[in-house]
Amino acid sequence: MPFNEDGVLLLPGEFKECLMGFEVHSNVAIYSKDKIIEVLLKNMNYEEALEHFYYNICGSRGEGFPIYLETE
Repeated sequence: MPFNEDGVLLLPGEFKECLMGFEVHSNVAIYSKDKIIEVLLKNMNYEEALEHFYYNICGSRGEGFPIYLETE
């Protein structure tokens, strides 16, 4: 995952539109789960997109890693 100029860990460029903002205290990126799924659906079916999100994107955790917002 790339970092921005402030050292914040970001998802790759195709998910730029999914960025919702940053957590105030830790300056961690916050992404919309629903928007990420929409991006993944361009190349996958819904089940594949969900599996990819939970295993490859949301499954990566650690200090400074993005937070994923679910609004539904």
